[in-house]
Amino acid sequence: MTSSTNASTQVEYWHPTPRYDRWLETLDIPTYREYFVDDLRTVPLAPWGERECNAAMLVLSGQEGVTEARVTEIPPGSAARPIKFSLDEMVYVLQGRGLTTVWSGDGRQQRTFEWQPYSLFLLPRNHLCQLSNAQGHQPCRLLHINALPLAMSVIPEPEHFFDNPNLQPDHNLFAPDSEDSELACQPCPWAPTRRPTGTALASSSSFRAGRRDSHSCGPATRTRS
Repeated sequence: MTSSTNASTQVEYWHPTPRYDRWLETLDIPTYREYFVDDLRTVPLAPWGERECNAAMLVLSGQEGVTEARVTEIPPGSAARPIKFSLDEMVYVLQGRGLTTVWSGDGRQQRTFEWQPYSLFLLPRNHLCQLSNAQGHQPCRLLHINALPLAMSVIPEPEHFFDNPNLQPDHNLFAPDSEDSELACQPCPWAPTRRPTGTALASSSSFRAGRRDSHSCGPATRTRS
């Protein structure tokens, strides 16, 4: 009599870690994985030596693998290291006043514009961009939004996106008659008129903004007074 035993087969599923998440693990700054961040102006940050500023990453539920949210803080009277990033990046000013300088790789074309709390502007791809704190008595905080997680799912090498000498900027960006010129940018039409009581970020990518007359957008925007 022969007895047979049916051994149960255990199936193991392989869930590879996304390349963007593996890159986050190499950074010496905190990463917050939350549904909601109550106040971005007070969330703890850590020094980011590579960028010469303080920073933290935000991975909100529902946005994994799609968008990157990052808070950076520039000390009083200081400037972050110039960065050439291969994707467009939106920046919202949480607190403080400062300057942004955008220039092409050869340095012949350059624009500098000011920002203040509740300003919104775009850092154009493949241009060197430097953020500076114009105040000497308090730090400034910025919220950055870009599509790096989605882009790294296609091109997994981080070196492609940062300071890549093979990617050239759009030299028509600063042309006075160019459609891409942001010199004529208007205030954001969706900005609410009431001053906020705090600055929060939810997983729906919504955050409270500020006064309508203090918004600006675009690399060469002048903030309206």
